[in-house]
Amino acid sequence: MNEASRFHRSLERLRSVLLWLCVPRYFWLFIVVLAACAFTIYLAEYSEKAFRYTGLFLQFLGMSVVIYGFFQTAELFGKPTPVKWLRHWISAFPKCRTNFVHGSGNASMKLNASHRRTDKVSAPEDDSPEGRIKALENEMRVAREEISALTNNLYTLQDQLQQSVQKESDERKAAVQHVSTLLDSAQTSGLNLATVGAVWLLIGVFISTVPLELSKWFRPMGAFLDPTCMLPA
Repeated sequence: MNEASRFHRSLERLRSVLLWLCVPRYFWLFIVVLAACAFTIYLAEYSEKAFRYTGLFLQFLGMSVVIYGFFQTAELFGKPTPVKWLRHWISAFPKCRTNFVHGSGNASMKLNASHRRTDKVSAPEDDSPEGRIKALENEMRVAREEISALTNNLYTLQDQLQQSVQKESDERKAAVQHVSTLLDSAQTSGLNLATVGAVWLLIGVFISTVPLELSKWFRPMGAFLDPTCMLPA
């Protein structure tokens, strides 16, 4: 049981290390492409043509990767790509036809009016004291009902306002989280890929500009590092 648990922990640690190494995947892609280009130049014995063609390849690859990274970032933020924009622009070409404009109107007005009617029971002037007291009691009952209705309306409006504020706060938090997710995705996908492509482009321009000088500088070093030169005659 102890050996099994130790083996399981070793596998988990190895998996964690591999996941950690896969995080900068565009960096490893950058290194692999440069290593492949350097190995190709080495096989060509550091010739001028090898440097020139490798530089052209890096320029083409870097430019393509930069454009793809920009397209990916634009698509991530919901922006139309140039191809979609061009297709939409072509489809919006005005047609050669006569358009008849028909107009029709319909106007209606609806007025809703609501009012609260308060039934006040007033006692006649020649009524007895008991009648006046009963009328006052009725008026107090109506007033209490109106106050209770107004209080309930206020509580309802307060609940609606709290719900609206909470809903607005949740929407704002969701929008901020969405923007943060978009920025993280753009940083880890399109922008980093475009950066790698830009570096490839710069290296390709440099190599293609001075291929003869690089060939002269690297050829003696390649001859020195050639293992066949170290073998005894």
